[in-house]
Amino acid sequence: MTRHHPPKASPQPIDVLMASGAIKLITELEIGDEIMGADSLPRTVIDIRTSLEDAFEIRPIKGASFILGASQSLSLVRSTSLELYDLKSIPMWEYLKQSPHFKGVHLLYRMPVNFSDGPSLPLNPYFLGILLGDGCFRNTSPSITTPDPEIVDYCFVMADQMGLSVRIDQIPGNQANGYYFSSISGKTNPLTEALRNLGLYNKSSPEKFIPDIYKRASKKVRQEILAGLLDTDGHMLHKTFEYTTSSKQLAQDIAFVAQSLGLMALPKERTVEGQIYYRFCIYGDFKDIPLRVGRKIPGPRVQKRHVLRTGFTVHPLPSQQCLKLVLQGPDSLYLKSDFMVMQGEQP
Repeated sequence: MTRHHPPKASPQPIDVLMASGAIKLITELEIGDEIMGADSLPRTVIDIRTSLEDAFEIRPIKGASFILGASQSLSLVRSTSLELYDLKSIPMWEYLKQSPHFKGVHLLYRMPVNFSDGPSLPLNPYFLGILLGDGCFRNTSPSITTPDPEIVDYCFVMADQMGLSVRIDQIPGNQANGYYFSSISGKTNPLTEALRNLGLYNKSSPEKFIPDIYKRASKKVRQEILAGLLDTDGHMLHKTFEYTTSSKQLAQDIAFVAQSLGLMALPKERTVEGQIYYRFCIYGDFKDIPLRVGRKIPGPRVQKRHVLRTGFTVHPLPSQQCLKLVLQGPDSLYLKSDFMVMQGEQP
């Protein structure tokens, strides 16, 4: 049976993941730029070629559409492969000639990444995660509102480490209490200063974001900050987390961190009573995410479907100028900003 997928938003130029963790439009790349390889090692752009050719829109079932020329290649994995060793690079013109069976069992795929060590971090990543999830940065004293004893205990530990006192504000008729982090009279509040240095102080909920130094940090740091976010604002259902936020940037940042760790997350915009929210599911294997709130720790994943793989359909477009990246490295595989593997060209 052939599956038909409705058109998504018009495909834009490919967002490329740089080796640093930054994101750059493919049209903005320059010779000498280092982009992220599928093995988390840099690929150096040594040439950028353009050619006028038949073009095709690639519509992944999970993810944003993108455009390839007829001579450009797809990097695909067999759906029956347990590991990513059965890869196939195939030009678009050749892919179009393949049988329905071939197309049904060869999928696009994403890869998790390891970033190089970055600068020292001003705040514990799990603590920043719970602050982004349940915290308020607009008061003189930053605060967290939570009903979970695991979060409360962690807040007191962090307050002790930072030399802060905690004032408890009991909320009538609510299981959650407010916890305010205050400094000793006459002294600077180190938590407020850290939030200010990160650009988060005085930000409202729709303005929250994950700072780049955390998004592009070590695997452990990214696991910790995601755990803090899920332990607070994540809703666990059937071993999958649902997350809702009023901040578009925070939604995109959470998806970036989750996908960088081998999970799947695709934020979607929703409007409820005139208010815009971003609601999405995060799914995959959470065994390496250090969740601390007992009621939110999912059991072992039993779903056999690989969350980093996705089917796709191909739709012809008018001929256009197509960009081809010539890359120096072990191979010519590189990553889009959503960690999907793309096929460049070798010298």
